[in-house]
Amino acid sequence: MTVARYFDGQSAEGRTLEAQFTPERLELLDAENRTVKAWALRDLWRSAGQVADDRLVLVPKDAPESRVIIDNPTLEYLIRQRIADLRRGPQSRNWKGRLGLVAAFVAVCGFFIFYGVPNLAALGVHLIPKETERRIGEVVAEAVPYMFSGKPARYCESREGRAALDRLLARLSLGPSSGLDLKVRVVQVPIANAFAAPGGHIVVFSGLLDDANEPDSIAGILAHEVGHVIKRHALRRWLRERGTTGFVDVLIGGVPGASVLTSVADVALGSSYSRADEAEADAIALDLLAKAGISTKGLADFFDSIRGQGDGATGAWWLSSHPPTEERGNRARAVTVPNATPALDAADWQALKAICR
Repeated sequence: MTVARYFDGQSAEGRTLEAQFTPERLELLDAENRTVKAWALRDLWRSAGQVADDRLVLVPKDAPESRVIIDNPTLEYLIRQRIADLRRGPQSRNWKGRLGLVAAFVAVCGFFIFYGVPNLAALGVHLIPKETERRIGEVVAEAVPYMFSGKPARYCESREGRAALDRLLARLSLGPSSGLDLKVRVVQVPIANAFAAPGGHIVVFSGLLDDANEPDSIAGILAHEVGHVIKRHALRRWLRERGTTGFVDVLIGGVPGASVLTSVADVALGSSYSRADEAEADAIALDLLAKAGISTKGLADFFDSIRGQGDGATGAWWLSSHPPTEERGNRARAVTVPNATPALDAADWQALKAICR
């Protein structure tokens, strides 16, 4: 259910309603699927007040005393795309928080002057608050599947499949005790793909599980995406491309708007990762696999199986944005893992492949 809260401006108590969205219209429905309110998007603007700092708040032009609070990141992202001229309200930060952001921005500008954009991104990424990065990643993780399917993200959570995925993460030492704040999910999109968004979000498309022949391949891909998370490659690469503008967007504005999030999504999908980024992620993946006692041959075979083949090959989409060079396959195959065992047993592997069913 896509949730919104509606305040009519006459009483303090709001109503929780279902929101339905088309490119031209927003409609609020009650539990019986009856229309409560409906507006053309051109008749809405963003609230300039501090009603809900962490959510999009819309004001109907015909009822400026009322408010609609969008409580769904995907819907918020889509509305922002369609309404480019939403007025931005003030941020509810105290003076200490504002001073901290100003100081951070001044420091970033100094880095830019003395070190240049590439070094600025590497150093300045650590100035981005973790909570801001997580919020950016949450919206990107919701928006990217929509870009592929045209529908809001549908995450797969069958009990057996989720348990198998959690066991795989634990074996890779990526569970709650790892110190990494990871959120790994499978989304119902029939394309062989996976990506790491900022803030520890990793999304695996169901098509990748459908096409994979063995759990070692999925373990290797997950470990590779974890490498991007650890190195904060998506955020760092985006900041490198945006320069000081990127820092202004994030440090001063909080979570960026739709056009900026789209560019973050492009980076998250791997289209802008450098060879050095991929090498770093590979090195982390091979280390995680070796420590877990999982053969790296599954990842190497996955590279080799589609290198130079067409779009119909297994995993082609993922590896089209993470180019499977011969060097990468050879490097993976060169790692020896004594007494390696499959990443998952047969039952868990089948449960993971069926997580969306």
